[in-house]
Amino acid sequence: MTGGPLLRFEGVSKTYRGTGASELTVLQDIALEVEPGSSISLIGPNGAGKSTLLRVAAGVSVPSLGRVTRPVRTTVVLELGPAFDPELTGRENLELGLALHGIGGRRRRAVIDEIVEFADIGSALTEPVKHYSTGMRARLGLSIALHSDPELLLIDEVLTVGDFVFQRAVLQRTSEMVSQGVAMILVTHDPQVAMLAAQRGLWIDGGRIAADGRVVEVVTAYVRSVSGARVPSEWAHTTIRSVDLVPDRLAAGEPAVMHAEVFREAGAEGASFVLELLPPVGDRWWMREPDQSPSLRAVNVVASSAPWNISAGSMTEGLNHLRIAIDHLPRTPPGGELVLVAFDESGAVMSECPCAVQFTGTPSDRPVEFDVTVKET
Repeated sequence: MTGGPLLRFEGVSKTYRGTGASELTVLQDIALEVEPGSSISLIGPNGAGKSTLLRVAAGVSVPSLGRVTRPVRTTVVLELGPAFDPELTGRENLELGLALHGIGGRRRRAVIDEIVEFADIGSALTEPVKHYSTGMRARLGLSIALHSDPELLLIDEVLTVGDFVFQRAVLQRTSEMVSQGVAMILVTHDPQVAMLAAQRGLWIDGGRIAADGRVVEVVTAYVRSVSGARVPSEWAHTTIRSVDLVPDRLAAGEPAVMHAEVFREAGAEGASFVLELLPPVGDRWWMREPDQSPSLRAVNVVASSAPWNISAGSMTEGLNHLRIAIDHLPRTPPGGELVLVAFDESGAVMSECPCAVQFTGTPSDRPVEFDVTVKET
């Protein structure tokens, strides 16, 4: 395939027929294009159609309606325990897998050494796969897929297998592949993995595309939706025009002063609202404790946040200039940002705006607890 998207869905639907006249439609009118060198995290609730979309993309399942165009060199890992021959050893399955991908000769000998080192399953490589744990099978299967020279790589919920060293190695390897022009689609239920592994987010719900865009924005919208709170307010009456921290170069944990311009509409509904200064918005709802994800902690050091509530119910109509003294800033990585968010009384997001500030220093990989006080000055 030369030029244009590597993968294209044109009006794709997938319906399964049950007994009698019953039908179950799991994909509905999907239109999708995936360019070379792009990475997509595919998210959504159970039963949304994520795995079905991946199977249709791989050619494992045929669409009921529509058309799918895919590259010849498509590699897919669809399950935690790939379909190895249980009687063959890990190495024999490895060689068979490479042969099925059309990799032979000197190239295969070189790749075998790379896969053995990457999978890091030790002496188990000479044992029959039937004796492997699910995690060991997944490590080997994913290692083969990552070294099979694909144009399109499709991975279904297997990035969480193995220890933190293996997880981080997979993230680094997929990033290298994408930079070399490989397109990747990763299905995951972990919002943190989704944001670290890809540039683009695709949210599937009820068999349809609910959102498609920057992974941070799509994942944040999805998490807000499934949490049942903090969704955009239908009657937003407050807009944050600008927010700056002084000084504009500082380290997490330092004191600062926040200058913000907040506009409140005339006749605004509701007696009050709340402003919160947070790390990038998704962190507040889905970030796990560092000891639960040591590999991802090494990539994304935003591992704690401070819930600062600033009462602003007495603001006047029109433009308000706020000056707020802050004792400590949330834990934020170098180059990171904070976001000022306005919530209504129900907790729905009305407005948000990134702070103009550059964070410096090298943050610790330990969680940070803050004793925070905020006062208006």
